[in-house]
Amino acid sequence: MSCTFVGEDTVICGGGKWEVLVDKVDGEPRWCFNCRKVRDFRFIVSGDSEPSYYEPNPSIRCAVCKTDDGDCFPGRFRVWGEQ
Repeated sequence: MSCTFVGEDTVICGGGKWEVLVDKVDGEPRWCFNCRKVRDFRFIVSGDSEPSYYEPNPSIRCAVCKTDDGDCFPGRFRVWGEQ
């Protein structure tokens, strides 16, 4: 964990380096609304390399334009976690 002193009374502490923990193919190629073409998509899980308060962050990302949830119809998004 790294800490930065801001002023006399304020300290901001953050976690370590944010890195990709999982990167694998996510199903068949499908339409990317950002590229406007059929593209491969990747299942990405990124998280802090050190113990952290924050949980890992899953996402589905276009392999070409790197847009998260690019396969979702515009105005829609994924909700991760328990429903």
